[in-house]
Amino acid sequence: MNAAVLRRLVEETAPRVVGLAVRDVVAPARDFLVLRLNGERRSALGFCTSRALPLLFVMEGDGPDEIEPNGSVPQGLREMRGATLESLEPVEGGRVVVATFRRTDQVGREIERALVVSLDRRPSVSVMDASHASGGSSQGDVDAAADPGEPSLGLRHDDRGRLHVGLPAGDRPWEEERSFETWNEAAVHAATELLPEIVTERRRSELMRIVRRRLRRKRRAISKVEREIAEAARFEEFRHKAQLLLMRKDKIPKGENRVRVLDYDNST
Repeated sequence: MNAAVLRRLVEETAPRVVGLAVRDVVAPARDFLVLRLNGERRSALGFCTSRALPLLFVMEGDGPDEIEPNGSVPQGLREMRGATLESLEPVEGGRVVVATFRRTDQVGREIERALVVSLDRRPSVSVMDASHASGGSSQGDVDAAADPGEPSLGLRHDDRGRLHVGLPAGDRPWEEERSFETWNEAAVHAATELLPEIVTERRRSELMRIVRRRLRRKRRAISKVEREIAEAARFEEFRHKAQLLLMRKDKIPKGENRVRVLDYDNST
């Protein structure tokens, strides 16, 4: 994701979620996390760490429903339930976002945790002690200070028909671009309307790999059976040769692996 776009996303979303309590943490897909927050209205803070579409967004309600089976929430994120979101800030020039949470445990101790979300070329999510994470934009990063331009969403299909989506900020050619009022609206549209298509294509590709692998195994098994059938069809030939060898064994020198013997009619 372009650092300037991510910075704008944080600027748009942070005022809407800072100070709210985490009601639940869910994973609509294996690389998609949604923090469901309580406030005057329910809202959802989403982080997509798919390499195909790294983004964050805020939307009203509970956020996207399950997009892909078996989306699991790591233990460290499950412990965020009941915590208050204290801050949401970009770091490392805006390509990494840190969300800081505070909660009180059962014995009255205040615990601070930081959710560190990297949305660069290798997106990832990790949870750590808040003292080990630092917020604030990198002032020396030119990319982070750049103007991302008008909010837009880019679309294109590659030579295999796979969909690629991005919040381009004018840094990449796209077959199609759609305009929005805010960058958050573009991110919500990508997460709710286009990410399911990307996940479906990913699942289709995974199933095709499984099918191709199993087909290769079956073809090898079939080839082995065909060879055995072909050898079995020569049973009479092999039996006849074995009988001749038994009859002429006294005339066959020891150690020979190829011999020529007379048949019953004295032909060779």
